[in-house]
Amino acid sequence: MDNDASTSTLNENQENELTDDSQVLPGFCQSLESVLRQGLKVGSLGLIGLLDRDYWSVIDGLSSSSRVTLRPPPSINHAITVVKGCKKTSTSQGRGRLFIRVALTKGILVQALEALLQNQEYVRYWYKDASPLVDYRRKDLVMGILKSLKKRKYNLDVNNCSFLDETWLLPRVEKFEFVPCALLGLTLVSVDGKSIITQVKSGSVAEEHEIEPGDCLDELFGQYIDEKWCLKVGQLKKKYQGKPITACVIKARYKDGRWFPPLYKRYQVLCAEGRCSMTATEFQQRKSESHETDSEKVTSQHTFTIDYLGFHNVGENGSCIYVQDGIDNVLKADNQKRTVKMQLLERDILVMFSDTGEVLGRFSYTETSSCGIKDDQTNIFGFIAGNTTCSFADSFDCHVFSSHDPFIARTIIDGIGKGFDRSIYCV
Repeated sequence: MDNDASTSTLNENQENELTDDSQVLPGFCQSLESVLRQGLKVGSLGLIGLLDRDYWSVIDGLSSSSRVTLRPPPSINHAITVVKGCKKTSTSQGRGRLFIRVALTKGILVQALEALLQNQEYVRYWYKDASPLVDYRRKDLVMGILKSLKKRKYNLDVNNCSFLDETWLLPRVEKFEFVPCALLGLTLVSVDGKSIITQVKSGSVAEEHEIEPGDCLDELFGQYIDEKWCLKVGQLKKKYQGKPITACVIKARYKDGRWFPPLYKRYQVLCAEGRCSMTATEFQQRKSESHETDSEKVTSQHTFTIDYLGFHNVGENGSCIYVQDGIDNVLKADNQKRTVKMQLLERDILVMFSDTGEVLGRFSYTETSSCGIKDDQTNIFGFIAGNTTCSFADSFDCHVFSSHDPFIARTIIDGIGKGFDRSIYCV
């Protein structure tokens, strides 16, 4: 999704407070990151190679660079200090992402962006003229972000940051407090700096609390368990002997059974090397079974009650340029609308009539060529599907729907767009 679309989606969202569960938050954060990277000058060559230089370097310099003439408020400096003191992020990318999340939670991201806009000499040192932070012909992009930020509060778990170096995706985190005990029943192996649980002892406290192989031990007694501490967990237990055991565990799977990709990758390596409770073959079989189950598993977040307005055949080409024409033709036909339930599955879009349960259509993402929202009525949207896989289809229909809330329409379009690899969708 482009930056304007993500900002528009956030503006249309009616929630006064956004949390990590919000569907629009990841796209907005990615768009903000994209804006902060546009026009950023390439890192210089240091003694040990190309310096790790990203927008975090720009933000960090607000508190110390001699080129900054208008210093940001103390709250910005405090947030920068918090990020620099966090041991869970080690790259400029991870620290930049953590700063965005901390600043959103503290309600100071607006001040941070304004501080950049007010220090043009400093910004020009870091950015080329094409950057939205420099080129005032593109300032609407930044102003749109500022407008979006001022509308609501953000309640985010800033401690859930151990994988921001790698991805904006957030894992599921569970926190525990166990009674004092001699053994938790966990076997740990460090993989790429993370402490992966490879075995859970039968009958142990860990098994009782449904900690599983593939999960990651993130904290123990408040200490971040990185590669170094993975080898010294025994020292921590000895230090806090007789006291309740506090632990933070990053789950390998979401509640719907999907794997968190960075942990899947690490556990796959361990299984291939024979260092976990499953062989590589068993792991692949388990993953395949999980994928088959996930494809039919639908949560309330992926089910929408909307109105079906009809369809229009757009011919032999399913390009996104025909979405608006398809929508207009359906509206002109003035068909009787019917309430339907739309489910965005792993491989398909399933549409059923609400009153009868009859299936209107099951549209594979490989058959779905494009989708979009009506230009001047943002609660009306449609997608184009072919009579077979897009590469071989010779006839395409545009199916048109309406929702009572433009935010729902946008959410569905985003979901469909993520469903097919081509990601050709109009917003």
